[in-house]
Order: sequence, then C-alpha cells, then structure tokens
Amino acid sequence: MATTIPATLIVLYFLQKVYLKTSRQLRYLDLESRSPLYSHFAEVLEGLPTIRAFGWRDAASKILTRHLDRSQTPYYMLLCAQRWLNLILDIVVMALATVVVTLAVMLRSSTSSSLLGVALNNMLGFNQLLSYFIT
Repeated sequence: MATTIPATLIVLYFLQKVYLKTSRQLRYLDLESRSPLYSHFAEVLEGLPTIRAFGWRDAASKILTRHLDRSQTPYYMLLCAQRWLNLILDIVVMALATVVVTLAVMLRSSTSSSLLGVALNNMLGFNQLLSYFIT
C-alpha cells in the first residue's frame, strides 16, 4: 500500500493545481458579473419615484432579471467545478480502496477481516480529508 502514496500525491498535486487556478478565476468572474447587478439595483433605488411615475417597472424588472441571470452563470460554473473535484476525489479514494481490497485478497493468510474493515472505514474519512487538503 505504501507504493501508492507517491502516485496519489502526484495526482493530488496536479489536481490541486488545476482546481485552484480554475476556482480562483471563477470567483473573480463571479465578482465581476455581480457588479452590474448591484449597480442597477442601486440606480433603481435612487430613481424609484421616477420609475413609478413613468411606469417603467416592467423595463426595470426585465433589466434586473437579465443582470441576475448573467450573474448566476459563473456561480453555477463554480459549483460545477466543486462537483468535479468531489467526483475526482471519489475516484481516487475508490482506486485506493480497490488496492486495499486487492491486497487483502492476495495476502489472505496475513490479513484479518477486522483490520480490513478498519482500513476501509478509514478510507471514507480520507475522502473528506483530501477535499479539505485541496481546497
């Protein structure tokens, strides 16, 4: 099992590199896309009597909805990136669990079922630890 540690660390290093760059850019895009929404909202609050007087409620509402839709796109992409990270980490942990079970089957005489159960139980917590490590 110790032979899988370098390969796992290399995979996690590259995964962290890709994920952190991507999530950082998506957070910047999220902040930039919210700026028109906030500025329009502030303009509507300042000009509320004028909007009501001229009956521009529908137009202001449509513009606000359009800004809201545009501001949600980077946030959705960020959630997709987080789901992708969780999927890849689940696959890494699954591969490690497969190695543990394969070693247990191949070395039946020197392993006990209770130690195998403890090892597989620790694998479940290892996934959360990897997610915390990368983010």
